Amino acid sequence: MLPLNGTVAKMAMDYDLIVIGGGSGGLATAQRAVEYGARVALVEPARLGGTCVNVGCVPKKVMWSAASLGHGLADAAGYGFDVEVRGHDWGALKRGRDAYVARLNGIYAANLEKKGVKYRENHIASPAIDQLFFPDNNNVMVELNFPR
Repeated sequence: MLPLNGTVAKMAMDYDLIVIGGGSGGLATAQRAVEYGARVALVEPARLGGTCVNVGCVPKKVMWSAASLGHGLADAAGYGFDVEVRGHDWGALKRGRDAYVARLNGIYAANLEKKGVKYRENHIASPAIDQLFFPDNNNVMVELNFPR
């Protein structure tokens, strides 16, 4: 069922596994489960890749590399290089860093799609579990809202 006028779409789907979180652990879990034949959904309220990719390790390493290049340019004359530094474009560095992170987000989304993992990019403001039931010893029923 498609949402009408901004309402929430509700549909019944059967999954063997619902992964909450699209960081490195969630991505690996979802993809490995599919390799074993599971039907998998992944819910993530932010960008794929988790803290490390989006605001931690990866952007920090880009910034560290830029700083290291700056120091290298300052030291270049001592190694026989004739280098003239005419400034630095902070905006270009930030745009390049953000584009690199966005490229990684896209790779993760493409990998999920290739594997057949159900994922809705940036549509979950906060995954709301409306109801959780255990109809028997082998099943759990979860009602999730996917606001548009």
